[in-house]
Amino acid sequence: MDATSAVKQVHLQLACRGERSMRLRAVAMVEWLLGARRSDRGTVKTQARQPLRAGTAGMVLMATQCDHSAGFGGGTAFLVRVAQGPGDRGGPPGGADAPDDDWTCDRREFFDARGRLVLPDSLGLAQGEGLDPCAALGTSFTLQPGTSHDVVFLLGWAESPEAAWRLALEASETAAARRLVEVRAFWDTLLGATEVS
Repeated sequence: MDATSAVKQVHLQLACRGERSMRLRAVAMVEWLLGARRSDRGTVKTQARQPLRAGTAGMVLMATQCDHSAGFGGGTAFLVRVAQGPGDRGGPPGGADAPDDDWTCDRREFFDARGRLVLPDSLGLAQGEGLDPCAALGTSFTLQPGTSHDVVFLLGWAESPEAAWRLALEASETAAARRLVEVRAFWDTLLGATEVS
């Protein structure tokens, strides 16, 4: 969790220790609630926006609660995959090729005809209203032997779509390692303020 804003970072570090290259896929999926009850999900509008800035982040998936009656109206959450270096959009970062990203905002894609949970081979690029709202971002890449690759997703919330967009932009500009150092320093300061003997 970010020390100063409503942003959570999920950082995956993947390594290929074998003798053959590996084709991998990482998928982050969140189910939006954005209300007091599960039934409030029916008034959530989802939206996919183009990358924040070339070479910085991938597609930004946003969800806004449209119903204002329960006091959550306008609140907007987002999910984004953050590029980890110049190679993440066109060259090899640490031995991985440039990732291929796919996405959806419809949770129904994760269930087969019998209602069993599945991971689709590709995501359907669905957005808008009337969906079972979620945010799912998938990224596929190849790891060469003896190399590693980091995948970072950011989950956040703000009081409006515009504020969420600005927060996603600001958060994506902070390196994952730096965010971790800042959070640890925050907790060290907070927890070190009192000594018990």
